[in-house]
Amino acid sequence: LWCADWGESKLRKTPGTTYQAQRTDCKYAQGCHFLEFEIADRANSLMVVSVHAINFVPQAQMRAIAATLSQHQGGIVLAGDFNTWSKGRLRSLLQITEGLGLRPVTFPSKDRQHLKRFLLSPPLDHLFYRGLGHIPRSARVIDTPSSSDHNPLFVALGL
Repeated sequence: LWCADWGESKLRKTPGTTYQAQRTDCKYAQGCHFLEFEIADRANSLMVVSVHAINFVPQAQMRAIAATLSQHQGGIVLAGDFNTWSKGRLRSLLQITEGLGLRPVTFPSKDRQHLKRFLLSPPLDHLFYRGLGHIPRSARVIDTPSSSDHNPLFVALGL
């Protein structure tokens, strides 16, 4: 994780707090990675969660993630492939993230076409945040077909 405005020295990994999602005590938590970072001159840390949601597991995985995030007092970035291929799954995700006080990042219309979808579904990939400014300084979906079947999401957030 690197942030151009802070420089690498202001953001450092908290010793002993990099952990996998098994800390959520949920059998559906695989496919998630939780990283916690200290921020210089800040009392609270930053929690970054990368998600690859499991299909056909109604809400159990997101509830496990939410249980961990609900105990975190600092900033949060929650991003990844949430497999929101139906309006119901998307509604469920939005309900959970709103309950955690997370804001969704809206990507520019020219970039939205590069978000991964399943046929005519809503986008599968999302990024949510809390405690990192009111609006992102910039947000892009980087069209790089050679990286994966999902394109990288780039978002610049502030403190």
